[in-house]
Amino acid sequence: MATSGTVGQTRINTAKLLEKAIRRCGLSPASLTAETWESSRETLFMFLMSLSSRGLNLWCVDHAIIPLVPGQATYQLPDGALEVLNLLLSIPRGDGSYRDIEITPFNRDDYAGQPNKTFESAQPTNYWFEKLIEPRITLWPVPNDSTRRLSLYYYRQPEDVGSLTNELEIPSRWMEAVCWHLALRLAFELPGVSAERLALVQSMAQGMTVEVEGSETDSAPVYLAPNIRVYTR
Repeated sequence: MATSGTVGQTRINTAKLLEKAIRRCGLSPASLTAETWESSRETLFMFLMSLSSRGLNLWCVDHAIIPLVPGQATYQLPDGALEVLNLLLSIPRGDGSYRDIEITPFNRDDYAGQPNKTFESAQPTNYWFEKLIEPRITLWPVPNDSTRRLSLYYYRQPEDVGSLTNELEIPSRWMEAVCWHLALRLAFELPGVSAERLALVQSMAQGMTVEVEGSETDSAPVYLAPNIRVYTR
């Protein structure tokens, strides 16, 4: 049996996904105006953003290295950052490698309750994450060693939908669910969608969501590990 011999080579751009979603609404893409196409593109963008707010975008977990500046407590996060997953203090070993120490999150009350916010140390132990339009973290104690750095794992927004010819940053396991959910949102916006078709689209969207949400986890088995910290300092 002849097969393609490749994986991950099939790409769906914005226009193709919109066409499929519109057809699932029982409508013809050729009947839509340019204004409706633009509105549909915006609807797709809003749905992808909603996945981010629910933590259903493991493909958007990124890693960044942030150099520390002595005397500077607050640091901007990379563009599009939504949530801090792990923040580590990376300490050089002297051979070009680093050992990482977890930095514990503070909430607003914890940070506000610190009596000396300007206290400096080579080893910050806590951070406060501010969910601003341009999110940032504030370290405590304030770092004073420029040889150390932050290792950040974070959720970011999916890439913008862009033009109709742009490929979408959606993994294959989510493509069907995104298409059905896009169809469901469009069914409420586009004229001419029958009640029967709306019920079908709604059922398919809900079923696909249950299927993919169950697999969108970053789980690991529980195990016990000896405390070897004293040997790795």
